[in-house]
Amino acid sequence: MNNSPNSSAIPSAVPNKETLYGEWLAANRWRDRLYRRASHKALDIPDDDDMIRVSNRSGFGWKELAVIAVAALAGWALLTDRRPDVPGVIPPISTEPAPAAAAPAGQTLQGRIRFWVDEDALKLDHQPSGS
Repeated sequence: MNNSPNSSAIPSAVPNKETLYGEWLAANRWRDRLYRRASHKALDIPDDDDMIRVSNRSGFGWKELAVIAVAALAGWALLTDRRPDVPGVIPPISTEPAPAAAAPAGQTLQGRIRFWVDEDALKLDHQPSGS
């Protein structure tokens, strides 16, 4: 009698892998058909309708990344407040007379001063009294 482990005289304790795989594959196919029939019956659609797609996606695709990029750019634009259609900050108007039009010491200017905005610019007109 041959004592080697490959001997045909000794019964093998390891099951045949091809047979087990075939049984497993048949059980999986049966289970998948059962789930499919149950889902078709629950949704009240014909059993031969193959328009049901099952996909398990995870992660970001190009569409999701595009939405995130647009949202980030919009947030950046709001934070930096860069709007080309709005003029910049208008400096406060000074109530002191300009140095060139200042009156000599001891004298005061009298007259009429008019302010108006023309084409987004502040205009000033001084008309002295008596002239």
